[in-house]
Amino acid sequence: MRRPAQRAPRRRPSSRDGEQAAVLNGPYTSHITQLSRPESDALLRMLYDHVARTPLLQCRVRWQPGTLVFWDNRCVQHHAVWDYFPPHPLRPPGGRRGHPPRP
Repeated sequence: MRRPAQRAPRRRPSSRDGEQAAVLNGPYTSHITQLSRPESDALLRMLYDHVARTPLLQCRVRWQPGTLVFWDNRCVQHHAVWDYFPPHPLRPPGGRRGHPPRP
């Protein structure tokens, strides 16, 4: 199913201090309308690469029993990095138990 095209502001003020912040999300941002398509593509690629590859912008957590982490979704770019060991969860993913579905 395709999402309908929408326009949204690319920046918004912080509710805390009013400072402007960029609002960019790879799956939902196709281009910046104020720029030509090649300029927009280059700028977005540079910003996404900067966020994904700059260690000072990352928060890496070493999980252990009792670990609790909070973040503010208004100023976080989620980027899953699968470079940890072991490459599978320490426990199987949870699931709902019950009867198998009927044909």
